Parts: sequence; C-alpha cells; structure tokens
Amino acid sequence: MKIFQTKFGYLLESVLASMVIGIIIPFVFYLRASFSNEQIENESYLFGFIFSFTVSFCIYFVNVPVVRKLHKFEKLSDFQVLRIALELIITMSFAGIVMVLVHSAYAHFYVAESKEDISLFDNIIIALVVDVVVVTILEIIYFFKKWKNSLIESEQLRRKNVEIQYAALTNQINPHFLFNSLNILTSLIQEDPDKALLFTKEFSKIYRYVLDSKDKLIVSLQSELDFMNSYLYLQKIRFDSSLNYQTEIDVNCLDYFLPPLSLQLLVENAIKHNEISEQNPLNLNIKGSNQELIVSNNFQPKEKTTNNTGIGLKNLTERYSHYTDQKPVFKIENNSYVAKIPLIIDE
Repeated sequence: MKIFQTKFGYLLESVLASMVIGIIIPFVFYLRASFSNEQIENESYLFGFIFSFTVSFCIYFVNVPVVRKLHKFEKLSDFQVLRIALELIITMSFAGIVMVLVHSAYAHFYVAESKEDISLFDNIIIALVVDVVVVTILEIIYFFKKWKNSLIESEQLRRKNVEIQYAALTNQINPHFLFNSLNILTSLIQEDPDKALLFTKEFSKIYRYVLDSKDKLIVSLQSELDFMNSYLYLQKIRFDSSLNYQTEIDVNCLDYFLPPLSLQLLVENAIKHNEISEQNPLNLNIKGSNQELIVSNNFQPKEKTTNNTGIGLKNLTERYSHYTDQKPVFKIENNSYVAKIPLIIDE
C-alpha cells in the first residue's frame, strides 16, 4: 500500500511539474510572436502545450529518479563536480533522445495537416535548457537538505557530548562523596545513633535527587536548594563549626530553573579547593536575586591541591549555552571567590 502511494505521489508530481513547464514554454513563444506582430492561431498554443507537456513528462519521469539515485551514492559525494557532470550527461542525453522521438512523432501527424515549420534543433536546445534548470533545482534542494541535516547532526552531537561530560562528572563526584559519607556514618552509628539516623535520611534524599534528575536538562531552583540543604547538612556534620553557610534567596527566584547539580558543583568546588579548619573556617554565601544565583566564599586555597582541570566549570558553561546567551562568571573579588550563574526562565 505504501509503495502504491509513493508511486502515485511521484506520478502526480511528474504530471504537475510537466503541466507547469507545458504552460510556460508555449507562453514564451506566444509572447515573442505577439511582440513580432506575427499572426497566432489558437490551435498553435494548444499544440505547444501538448507537445511541451509530453516531452517534459517523459524527461521528468525518468531523469528525476536518476538524479535522486545518484544523490545516494555517498562515495561520489566527495567528488561533487564529477557527480553533477555525470547527472548532466545522463539526463541531457535522455532529454535529447526524447525530444527527437516526440518531435518526429508530432511532425509526422501534425505538420502533415499544417504548414507550420517545427525546428528540431531549437526544440532539442529547449529540452536541454529545461533539463539543466531541473537538475539545478534538484541540486539546490539536495545541498540545502544536506546542510540542514548537518546542522541538526552537529547540534545533536554537541548535546550528546555535553551529556556524556555531565555523566562523567557526576560519576566522578558521587563515589568520592559516597566514600566520605559512609565513613562519617560509620562513626556516627557508634557515637550518636539518633544523629546517624538523621544522617541516613538526608543521605538518601541526596541520592534520590541525583537519580531523579539525571535524565533532566533543567530543574527548578527550589528543588536544587532542597537538595543543597541535604548536601550541606552532611558536610556540616563532617566539618562541624569549620564550615558555615547562609542562604538568601528572593521568593521570585524559586520558580526559575538551572541545570541539575549546578549549585552542588559550586559548593563542592569551594569545599574541595579551600582549607577548612577551626583556625580557618570556610564561610559560604548562597544568594539569589535578579534572575541570578551567586555562590561566594572566603578565598583560602589549599597549599597542596590536586590538578584542577576546571572540567566541571567548563561543562557547566557548556550546558548553559543551550538555554541562554548569558554565561556563568567565576572570579576572585575582594579576597573572595565568587561564582555567578544565570537562572533560566522555562518557556
């Protein structure tokens, strides 16, 4: 059934295209004759239409599939000029043969009853010109579709690459965080069972959020803050008074969105790369206003740190590029490390 519909659709396409060409070509000759003050018989235009339609249909019906077939040869795509030249040689040869056969048939049946002269050479030239125009249009459509598909594939690859980097980053963070949390939990079970129970509940919330958000591209700021409260609760147990934080979020910002684990990344970076002790406590400030989230901390980098490639911040910047022209900003200002990330309006 589908094959029948496809063939019928192409037959209809060939008829319509041939009708358009069949109307245009005799109309051009009609205009030329009018400007030359030549006498025109009504039957001449009808004959011109039937003649042009017949030739156009034969050429279109056979040559268009030939051109589309050659488009599918990927090996020839590296030699576009050769492929187009091959298309023109095949289609123009067939167009010339069709014109000779149709012209001979019409000359035999029509000219026998009229004294009108029909030039075979002129008709062949017209057929070849029409063929070149049709092939040119098909090539323009082909290259446009190819360009459009390349843009789509490029964007898909780009997004896939970002998702892979994000997954890799998450996988790097989670085992490290899991190891530290289990050590803390082990100590709490022995020292403070009630606190260990609370720790377990918050710990389960964290991993529930990670599992729920792993397939999402953006999440609400409210859900990210709820997750961050659980995350900082565990870190607070680990560092006690050496880690302090405060949150100031405008109510209007809670319905905005951001990539998942964005806030966690900024907070974890602050904890990971700064000295945290009773003598040098780390003070975190999370502020949200004017469609912007700011995470700042007192800048006290560790003397010995692991190689920091900045892949997490680069990944975050790349993820933001899919949703807004505004880019995250990371800088040191007044002896504080400041990270500013835009909040996204989900339209």
